[in-house]
Amino acid sequence: MWGFIIWDLLLIALFIITFFYRSDERKRCKEEKAKLWMFYGVSMFIADYFLRKIVVSNIEKIIKRIKEINAKERVEWEAYIYVVDKIAMAVFIIYISSFMGTVIKFNYIRDNKEINEILREEKIDKEMRIKAYISGEEETLLIDIMPKEYTEAKVQEILQDVGEKLGRIMLGANESFEKVDSNLNLCNVVGDDRVSVSWESSDKSIIDDEGIIGEGVSEGGTEVELTAVLTFKNCTKEIKYKLVVFPEKNNVNLPHYVQKQVDALERSENTVTLPRKYRGQDIKYYEYNDDIGLLFIILGIITAVGVFVIKDRDLDSEIHKRNLEMAADYPEIVSNTMLFLKAGMSFANAWEAILKMNREKRGRYAFREIENTLKKIKGGVSERVALEQYGRNCAVHSYVRFANIIDQNLRRGSEDVCKCLEEELIRALGERKSNALKEGEEAGTKLLAPMIMMLILSIVLIIVPAFMSVNTKL
Repeated sequence: MWGFIIWDLLLIALFIITFFYRSDERKRCKEEKAKLWMFYGVSMFIADYFLRKIVVSNIEKIIKRIKEINAKERVEWEAYIYVVDKIAMAVFIIYISSFMGTVIKFNYIRDNKEINEILREEKIDKEMRIKAYISGEEETLLIDIMPKEYTEAKVQEILQDVGEKLGRIMLGANESFEKVDSNLNLCNVVGDDRVSVSWESSDKSIIDDEGIIGEGVSEGGTEVELTAVLTFKNCTKEIKYKLVVFPEKNNVNLPHYVQKQVDALERSENTVTLPRKYRGQDIKYYEYNDDIGLLFIILGIITAVGVFVIKDRDLDSEIHKRNLEMAADYPEIVSNTMLFLKAGMSFANAWEAILKMNREKRGRYAFREIENTLKKIKGGVSERVALEQYGRNCAVHSYVRFANIIDQNLRRGSEDVCKCLEEELIRALGERKSNALKEGEEAGTKLLAPMIMMLILSIVLIIVPAFMSVNTKL
């Protein structure tokens, strides 16, 4: 649990320390209504100090893509914020998964109660995973619980039955009474009927009443008599055991010891009583549950990395939509340009007339690129350079070809250009038709899965009532 708390405290400390990092830029992002602007301090800090090489290596590709989408020349800030937003999404996921993982872990610890017994199944054996805490250390145990068995000749006397079982239970990890070199398992309560047992040793310096081997045991073994007094409903039974005690060996581990204790119990009992002591120390058992809290944090980190890597697909999707939109507008732009050039206008005046005709379309990518090109020309950039930048910014083959045709208008005159534009218009209309057919095929493919599901559902709705009616007649 402390590991979870320390991890959360580190995350909180990082958030506090970086809260005012590049505060002016964060305020600007807040004004632009960025959804995760509160995490931009952490994200900018990580981008500037820890992921600088990754950011620098990817920034050129991102700048190129964002230029295509935004139709702007200077997009360094947008590219940087795009990377920061990706990091912010990953950080947000890590924070949420970490805090939720800690809450899950806390609830697990709070609800996890100490267990002393395990319910034995009646027909099937089961494998029980539990956690054992001894001397402040935790160990996971995997215990095989055999199924309960009932014999036809059930023992009539409870004390006689317990007396017969007690010798095997008390041996614990020892092989026989003639060689006792491990602490005994002296239970105070035995069986489903909870028969009380008290113990008394003839020599407590060799082995005491709790079954702990003493320090003064000779290497050749020492004989000791151990007396067990069984009490059940005012009836008592005394059983004496003669033991040969040797110095305690230290090679029996806890899982082996507990498993041997469990195997020694009668399978006719409803419950399996777990040993309470090991080498003189108390053992506590708890039900084992997978550490879902830690798993939640790990999955959160993996998801955060995945989101950071996959988010670039959004740019590719946006560019694909942009190219489709520009392809749809291309024939109209070529047609109008050709008409205005035939009317004797320069290409700059022709494009200004196109923008005035299509005021409602100025937000579309193709018309935004035209508007940016005209601004450059008015700002002093030569028409040929502006056209070259126009084709490069559009980054669509047909628009690059269109820019080259207009460039011919500047060098050779409008007569040859109009013929070229007519040919280009025919080609553009053909491409738009093929694109429309392609989009229709893609839409049909997307509808195929729902149609198959509806077909299966229809078959089920027809066949199931038919079978039910046949069974009813039979």
